[in-house]
Amino acid sequence: MRTIVAVFLLSVVSAVAGPAGEGLPPLPGVHHDQEGEERYEIAIQKSRKRLVRGVTMVAKFVGKIPGLDNVANVARLEARRHVASDGTINYDVVAREGDKTVQKELIVRFINLEMDTRSQNAAAVAITAANYKIKYKGSMDQAGRNTDVFEVHPRKKRIGLFKGEVWVDTESGLAVHQTGQWVKSPSVFVKSVKFVQDFAIRDGYQVPTSTSFTTQTRFWGVAEMSVEYTDISWDADAAASQSQN
Repeated sequence: MRTIVAVFLLSVVSAVAGPAGEGLPPLPGVHHDQEGEERYEIAIQKSRKRLVRGVTMVAKFVGKIPGLDNVANVARLEARRHVASDGTINYDVVAREGDKTVQKELIVRFINLEMDTRSQNAAAVAITAANYKIKYKGSMDQAGRNTDVFEVHPRKKRIGLFKGEVWVDTESGLAVHQTGQWVKSPSVFVKSVKFVQDFAIRDGYQVPTSTSFTTQTRFWGVAEMSVEYTDISWDADAAASQSQN
């Protein structure tokens, strides 16, 4: 169980960040990898100073782990999630219900790991040309904004890297959607991990809206966890800083 949660956390750390979505069908005008990587690097340069800091949101978790009778055990937990100006993350749990084992071993363990994990893990799993082959698939309209779609394939089979898609807002360079499957299992107990992450752009910054994971395990069957983020508000200092930009 600890291994499953650790894999979940890797996707949070690597974010520019139910079952994974199918993604887009192939789009016309596919470019050579080098061009895709250069295009993606331009987007990354735009977004480097747009890390969300000084913000509070409500995180609503739902976790499911199949029971021995093949009936899913379900738990829900709601907490206030605060990202400080230095990137430190803290949670304040305000409500919980459902299966206590799912609460403790899946949701609470995820929360504790996210609060404890430091940024040194980020470089190893970051979506960059050093870690991935990046192919530009085309552009589309997403919620009224022009979005570039990139296909990503890891250069190495490393825990925390995935094959899938990243959708990037053209104007800001911020990722608004990621979906895929991890290319290496972190344990013999885990067969596969699929995920979907969605973000919104608010006041020029990337803020999470939802994250979901589906893990196929060898002994517990399917384990799932989803998080919905709502009621996002900026700290006073962060709001003042943004008004000056």
